[in-house]
Amino acid sequence: MDNAYKLKVAVAGGAGAWGRHYLRAFSEHPRCEVVALVDQSDRTERFAEHYDVPQVFDTVGDLLSDQTPDIVANILPVEAARGAIVACAEAGAKVVCCEKPIAVELSDADQMVQLCRDKGVPFGCGTAYYEVPHFVKLIDWVHDGNLGELISVSIPGGLLVEASGGGCVVLTVLRAITGLEVDWVEGLTEHARDSQNDEDCGCYGWLGLSNGLVCTVVKPRFANWPRCKVYLEYTDGHLWLGGEPVIIGRKGPASDPVVPKFMHEPLPQGSFRGPIERLISAYDTGEEAVCSGHDYRQALEIACALKISAKQGGARVILPLQDRSARVLPALWRRKGGDVTGWVHLGGMEPDVV
Repeated sequence: MDNAYKLKVAVAGGAGAWGRHYLRAFSEHPRCEVVALVDQSDRTERFAEHYDVPQVFDTVGDLLSDQTPDIVANILPVEAARGAIVACAEAGAKVVCCEKPIAVELSDADQMVQLCRDKGVPFGCGTAYYEVPHFVKLIDWVHDGNLGELISVSIPGGLLVEASGGGCVVLTVLRAITGLEVDWVEGLTEHARDSQNDEDCGCYGWLGLSNGLVCTVVKPRFANWPRCKVYLEYTDGHLWLGGEPVIIGRKGPASDPVVPKFMHEPLPQGSFRGPIERLISAYDTGEEAVCSGHDYRQALEIACALKISAKQGGARVILPLQDRSARVLPALWRRKGGDVTGWVHLGGMEPDVV
């Protein structure tokens, strides 16, 4: 590893509402040089000038015809993600990433994950691991047995509004903290009218985990309740994962809050420093990126299975799905981007340079 070498980075969609955070984080990182911004919005030149990016391209294809950066962050609408990831992996990019959800159709996610594995290209996706402070170290701490054996798990707020779009974060957190896969689902939609279409929607039900436990996905009571993404009960304590993790050690009158030492450590400056650090680390090691394309492919598959189950009145659906054409249609603004659909879904404001 040569820390003196500045990694060449391109950010596709870097003038968008989410991509601008990646662009800023990479531009501020001492080991990175943002060599290209890929975007077609009328903000692109302004963003490039603000972050001193030397080249601007309309498409990922245009970028790759000119150069192949070390890292390409594809922060693009969902419909564009597969083509961008495939093109970057084929062109020889060392590390790639995209945002959530990974794809519309499960077969597209399969292709993205498998091609990157075949090419030896670490593939990061989303920010689920970074929405719970200290999550990577917390996973190791829990898996080391500090709370004993897992005896129950639930998703208290259900998969509110979007089983795939936002729910992929919750499902990724669930898989990571338990270290388990989902073997089957029994799902229902929050609103009955959503059970017979492919549109993303709120879901609840039950997830059969690979150790035999059943995770209850609670039917949401009302919007934004509760903040806890995943609740876990162990033989020696409890764990709530929402914002800052809440850990209660032991049980009954002897129970006390527990704050492991690593939770006192300062977090990286800037909310997107963690997501880009995992890409830099993957470049250095060649290993799969933390919070990976595989993780988000698994989350998409669970969401697809929940919708399939709901269409069948909550019947049990076994994973992995045999039909890889299964799909969940994300909200239009996720599929096509705010410049196409308008920015009302993202607070009504266009992205700015800061």
